[in-house]
Amino acid sequence: MDFLNKLLAQLSDLFKSLSPGARMTAGLLLAAVVVSIGYLFNAQSAGADAFLLNGQSFTTEELTAMEGAFGKAGLGDYTVEGARIKISKSRQAAYLGALADGGALPTSFGDHLSQAANNPGPFTSRAQQEEMMKVAKQRELAGIIRSMNGIENAVVHYDMQKRSSFGQSPTATASVSVKPRGNLQLNETQVPMIRSLVASAIAGLSPESVTVVDINGRAYGGKSGGMGGSALDDPYLSMTRAHKDLIEANLRDALAYVPGVAVTANVELDREMMKSIIDHKVDPKTVTIKSDTTDNTLTSNTAAGAGGRVGLQAQQPNAPATLPGGGGGGSSTEDTRATASQVNAASHSSTETKMAGLTPKRVSVAIGVPSDYFFKVWQTQNPAVDGQEAKKPDATALAAIEAAETKRIKDHVVQLIPNSGDVNNPIDPATLVTVTAFSHVAMPDVSGPSFMEQAMEWLAQSWSTVALLGLGVFSLLMLKSFVAAVPVNAEPQIHSTTIHDDEDASKEAAAASSTGAAGDAAAKPKSQRTLHRRLGSGPSLREELIEMVREDPEAAANILRSWIGNTA
Repeated sequence: MDFLNKLLAQLSDLFKSLSPGARMTAGLLLAAVVVSIGYLFNAQSAGADAFLLNGQSFTTEELTAMEGAFGKAGLGDYTVEGARIKISKSRQAAYLGALADGGALPTSFGDHLSQAANNPGPFTSRAQQEEMMKVAKQRELAGIIRSMNGIENAVVHYDMQKRSSFGQSPTATASVSVKPRGNLQLNETQVPMIRSLVASAIAGLSPESVTVVDINGRAYGGKSGGMGGSALDDPYLSMTRAHKDLIEANLRDALAYVPGVAVTANVELDREMMKSIIDHKVDPKTVTIKSDTTDNTLTSNTAAGAGGRVGLQAQQPNAPATLPGGGGGGSSTEDTRATASQVNAASHSSTETKMAGLTPKRVSVAIGVPSDYFFKVWQTQNPAVDGQEAKKPDATALAAIEAAETKRIKDHVVQLIPNSGDVNNPIDPATLVTVTAFSHVAMPDVSGPSFMEQAMEWLAQSWSTVALLGLGVFSLLMLKSFVAAVPVNAEPQIHSTTIHDDEDASKEAAAASSTGAAGDAAAKPKSQRTLHRRLGSGPSLREELIEMVREDPEAAANILRSWIGNTA
């Protein structure tokens, strides 16, 4: 506390010693310094220095809803950078609370379906519930598509026509409107991905019934092979690209030992979509396929004489029986015959073979090898001797290395490409591989912005802060100059004896200045010593006398004699 009191007393004396104009100027400068420091601290604490939700990107619809929630909550110290929102790190809680209160928090996958399934009204009918689930599914699919690379916004609509008659399956169609980022166009490889996603999420919907519309480009019709379809819808083009990518990937892996190798394959496919071969073979020698044998038996009987009376009398009732007369009997014979039948046919066999179509018919490969590779191969084969400078190959040696390595690479690649041609018209695979040496031009490294550019960018963003700092420093320097230029008035005459004593002491000190160091101390202007004593920054009168007595006792004695004489 004593230090603070003493400091305040010194400042008060200093301020009283200033002129009215200097006092006003010093006060204004001090106020400018305080305001500058306060602004700097406020800008540091309230500046936008963090991204909302860890830098998550938002769609245009989400940004619009968020800005509406911020405006409703009275939050305006944020900036929109691309698809992200930059805010102050210390105010993230306030911004999240505003989003929650305004219902503008970005949704995640599954939220729309959960809300539609868990929040039905008490009077919601089944048809209304189905429609709510349909809308929720459309929003979910649109959110998934928006998360794909390069897609800014997406809208999904689908419709399903219920069966109109018994036994007829329902018909479903869908359309997907996609807005890529900026003015870019939709990558064609993403079209089948989007179709498969939408078709898999909706029962009864086929990928061919999904139309993808690129707002920045064109429309991709659902029917494959149509004029509005993608190039990947053509089976020949899609299979050509697939075989080309596969062959090039295999060759790059095989030639990975060559730094900077370039591989390009040209693939021609067999245009048959599917091939089915049925082979029938017939043997001229017949074989029995059916044999049948039938046995037939024929029986004949021979009768004897008359068998009894005939006529009306014999039919009368109660007539006595009449025994036949004795005369001969009958005979019986049987005849058995066997009949055989046989069916013969020529033997044959049938083989059906189905072969996949759109297979590579002719594959040619072009390989580019950097010329630096041949130079490094020569250096590897001709290492430098320790202590000697590395050798450099001449044109002949380098040409020999290039020829040998080119042949080795070609032989290696020939074993990896599919066989071309057919049995009747074979093609030498070596003629389908071309190896070319090219000069490797080192591209300059793409360096970032220079120090001057970074400094100018930082200055453009922080010029107000730098200006305030400059103003504060200028104010401090001006305040210091005013203090240094203040004239020091003579010490007020409080005690006449003290003034006389000071004057006599000054005279005696000036007279004794030639005797030693004490004279140097006494030679200081009286006004400066008085000001130092008043401000507490210099030695007191007693301390000066003690030091003078220590360094020059005779001069001190003369001063004391003069003081005593004057007081007497």
